[in-house]
Amino acid sequence: MAGKEQGGLIEQIYGPGCMIECISASVAEDRALTLVEASGVARVGPAEAYLAVHAGRLLAVYLLAAAILGDDADVILEWARTDADRPWAALQSRPDVVPHEWSGRRDELESGPAAETTAAQQLLVAVLRSRPVASVDLRR
Repeated sequence: MAGKEQGGLIEQIYGPGCMIECISASVAEDRALTLVEASGVARVGPAEAYLAVHAGRLLAVYLLAAAILGDDADVILEWARTDADRPWAALQSRPDVVPHEWSGRRDELESGPAAETTAAQQLLVAVLRSRPVASVDLRR
């Protein structure tokens, strides 16, 4: 990836090398929730709050997949921008790590209108490129 973006929200909050901890699905989900909350995007209005839930569930998948693959946080922004298949393949490769209830998560996330899925991905990109909102508890 040309011109690697430094200081994305994930590493701002959790520091470099933080991805390995996301090998736990529960850690990935907690961090996804914290990251969406820290970005402040859900506070804009009801439509953004609705899409933020969708974006958070997608971010949890990406966090877990990056940990499985041994990738750093920068790959998540790339996946969010391109609707990559690689994170989904990573989840399928590790049924020992991925909770059973996550098996249908891609279908669930992509079952709505295409515009909604696209908007959630765009919101996720905004989340990942944001700076933390000061009033958010970042201890998760």
